Amino acid sequence: MAIQRSLTEKQREFLREYVQRSSQGETDTAIAKDFGISRKTLWEWKNTDTGKQIQREHQEKLLDEAIPVFNRVLIEKVNIGSYKHMELFAKIRELLPNTKQELTIENKGSEIVQKGLDTNELARIEKLLQDDTSEEKKEDSLQQHVEKSVNVFYENTGKKQQELH
Repeated sequence: MAIQRSLTEKQREFLREYVQRSSQGETDTAIAKDFGISRKTLWEWKNTDTGKQIQREHQEKLLDEAIPVFNRVLIEKVNIGSYKHMELFAKIRELLPNTKQELTIENKGSEIVQKGLDTNELARIEKLLQDDTSEEKKEDSLQQHVEKSVNVFYENTGKKQQELH
């Protein structure tokens, strides 16, 4: 729970410097000592509503700064053919169809133990085991879809792959 206390402008400046320095690994004790205050006072300031807001703003700023780097690295990995990065790129850009299937789990465990599997259950399990869609075929299909989606992305943005290198 945040402490209800009003902070002066100087205290807010200290807190801005505190979140910067603490995110770089400095301890609260060292930062408080540099400010000429106790660690307890620093704790009280950072746990006020204003202190928590300053910390949230700093975290948002760090995330905003990280997004362009993330995108650049992701595009580099896609361009060198990394399957995992192509898949991530396609998911982020919503280029893949939603292929999740809902599974219904029935509570038949004790019944199966008591009576065994009936012929319908056995037939269903056999059909699942004989499904000709192997993992390799699924991966090949997904990779082809991702490559096609990436090409469509480039066409839609008017950029060529060479421009992104």
